[in-house]
Amino acid sequence: MSMTINSMNSLFSGIFGWNSQNSANSSQTMFGQDANLGINLSDYASIKSGAYHKLLKAYYENVPDDDKKTDSSSKKNTQTTQKEKVEELTRVENAADDVKDAADALLTQGNKSVFHKVEKTGADGKTTLGYDTDAIYKAVDKFVSSYNTMIDRGGDSENERVLKTTLSAVQNTKKNEDALNSIGIMIGSDNKLLIDADKFKAADMDTVKSLFNKTASFGYQTSANASMLSFYAERAASQASTYGANGTYTYNYQSGNLYDTGI
Repeated sequence: MSMTINSMNSLFSGIFGWNSQNSANSSQTMFGQDANLGINLSDYASIKSGAYHKLLKAYYENVPDDDKKTDSSSKKNTQTTQKEKVEELTRVENAADDVKDAADALLTQGNKSVFHKVEKTGADGKTTLGYDTDAIYKAVDKFVSSYNTMIDRGGDSENERVLKTTLSAVQNTKKNEDALNSIGIMIGSDNKLLIDADKFKAADMDTVKSLFNKTASFGYQTSANASMLSFYAERAASQASTYGANGTYTYNYQSGNLYDTGI
């Protein structure tokens, strides 16, 4: 590359008003190794205001054509990778949100609860109160389907927190394996759930209710896991898209997340 250390210092000085003395102070430079991961508050303001992009533009105007081509190719590959990461994490987030919605529907209390007993007329013409088994099965089957998608997508992620939270959901399910088996829900070798419609509808609906409609129940804990998974996936996706295609600051950046990554 044609630019020297001295010319870079001059460029920084012209854009940010830095001198060589400041450049030697790691707590005042953009690339220094200080407690804030190398970015102090004044530098952060420069990035957010777009001055950092101005620096990049000025720098690349002095780069030879061959170097520009190489960097352009590398930049394109990086952008593709980041885009794929964001898309993958968004799929995880959406799957987790679907599980939370399905679990919360089963957790609903009162007259709107799927476990609210309804009047049933028997073959003898007598009317009694009982569970709407078909409606309960439909709600649980939706939960099972959403859960399986979440485990698939969360398990394929490369994000450590997403993986750990997905594992936590799997472990919570295994703790409830016996109770789930008793109502016709089995855990497969791939950690996905399988529901036997006939066995489920013949099961004790009070047991089903205790698993999906109580505080601290399996359904409640799964909803909590899904909420955390959605949160971690959304935050990771936000971090993965800090800068746009042209190197400019984007609204997705959150300074708190930057500090969290260093803990």
